[in-house]
Amino acid sequence: MILYFSGTGNSRYAAETLAHLTDDIAVNMTSLWPADGPTAMHIGNNETLGVVFPVYAWAAPMIVSETLARIAKPDIAVITNIGVSHIENLGSREGILKAKLEVTCCFDEKSTLIINADNDMLTPERVKGPYRVITVGTGENCDYMIKDVCDFGDKGIEYTLCH
Repeated sequence: MILYFSGTGNSRYAAETLAHLTDDIAVNMTSLWPADGPTAMHIGNNETLGVVFPVYAWAAPMIVSETLARIAKPDIAVITNIGVSHIENLGSREGILKAKLEVTCCFDEKSTLIINADNDMLTPERVKGPYRVITVGTGENCDYMIKDVCDFGDKGIEYTLCH
């Protein structure tokens, strides 16, 4: 199966060509998202899944991220930094945070988001959702505290992790 999302038709053409060459089918991701909610989809154990989509700015379009998250159904994610890379595309650090939080679009109460509590944008209040949030950092109020950090350059880092 070749899943595709196309804004202008180029990705559709590529997906249909790829499906023809591999004797497979091309499925438009938008058909999996009817007005009453997403359609269930089954990918067999030995089935190959291809994905074709345009890249907007520096990331996949939201429908692609959400479709793949529903297929793979991740239940844990880690966000380590909200910096200024790609700020020209996302407008602000808040925009960057919002984009990175897209990974949680399919999280539920059994899911876990781990955040770097030493980053000023990554606070439990800013990232809250129906999932569990675990904070890791050098502060004493973290769920897991990192201390005794030794940086050995290209040979790695050593530290103590306390709970």
